[in-house]
Amino acid sequence: MCIDIFVISMLFYAIVILFSFYFYNNAGPDATGFFSFMPIIATFYPYQNIIHILFSGDILFISFFVVEVLYYFIFELSPLRGTIGHKIVGINVVDKNAKNVNWKFLLVRSLIKTLSRYLYCLPMISACFSQKSQALHDILAGSFVLDNTEK
Repeated sequence: MCIDIFVISMLFYAIVILFSFYFYNNAGPDATGFFSFMPIIATFYPYQNIIHILFSGDILFISFFVVEVLYYFIFELSPLRGTIGHKIVGINVVDKNAKNVNWKFLLVRSLIKTLSRYLYCLPMISACFSQKSQALHDILAGSFVLDNTEK
């Protein structure tokens, strides 16, 4: 999970920087400067500033959450059947028949997995007590994580 969070963070910060360049270049004569996309600095400027509104803390949190959910969803839906971190560690996500999980269940899995990270990973503790070592997001999605390194 740490590898994936690093990849998601880098992807998210790249998006923020691209948006900031866009708004800086298109802000017009009332632009407040290059660093106005940063929430800490932007708080000193008036709230009418579109850059401040778009990159305030709440919007950043929501957009990071969406990027994280989409990251898990897209990679686990792909033929890789797992994220970049899963591939490095040698695991993949499958259903009970060892096939790709239905996209609806993967969306639920991605949402719950992301939410559980914001709940200090408490829902993941269920993997310790589950007969099949499934975390809450795997139980609700009907998915399993297989170790590909076992021979």
